[in-house]
Amino acid sequence: MKSTSTDRSQNRVHTLVIKTLTCLGALSLSSCSTLVGNVKPMDEKSNHYDIVDLAQLNPGTWSKLPPESVAPSNSSGIDQESDAFSSEHSDVVFQSKRTQAIISLNTACRRGQSTPVKNLPGVARELTLGFREVEFQDDQWTQVNKTPAYSRTIQGKLESEWTRVQVIVLTWKDCVYDMTYISNPKQFSLHEADFAQFVGSLRISQ
Repeated sequence: MKSTSTDRSQNRVHTLVIKTLTCLGALSLSSCSTLVGNVKPMDEKSNHYDIVDLAQLNPGTWSKLPPESVAPSNSSGIDQESDAFSSEHSDVVFQSKRTQAIISLNTACRRGQSTPVKNLPGVARELTLGFREVEFQDDQWTQVNKTPAYSRTIQGKLESEWTRVQVIVLTWKDCVYDMTYISNPKQFSLHEADFAQFVGSLRISQ
């Protein structure tokens, strides 16, 4: 059975899969396997954007991780052959030296297959699969530099660890951009301003 274009556009990016969220309370991510905002091998990355480098802006707080060091996992049990499973790394990943929180950007492009703005809630939903015992969720339309975007913040259990995630997704031409902030709920507020600055710094070239 073939997927519809809507199914492909909603699934083509992105499933947020977090395997070992105890990393957020650990001293290092080196022993952890975390995948944030990933894209399928059939997707292409965008080279038409600029975004702030948090590690250069605030080196005392943020370190930049090599994207390939953020290893894929499939802890949510998604069929690896389905459109919803992703196995590539994110474009940019930063880790907090204070809290081990993660801020990342992922892009996914398919030539000639643009994602309608109305499908962004579905993309955000795909990115936040796997939560159990959800105790907070906020969904709203927003803008990133005058471009329509969709924001979802969700708090619950992933891999038995309480976790709070905010994802902001937008589409431009044939690419989808998602920016993600993952943190321990008790420490989430510490880097909200950093994430807002990160999101606000995104500039996509025409």
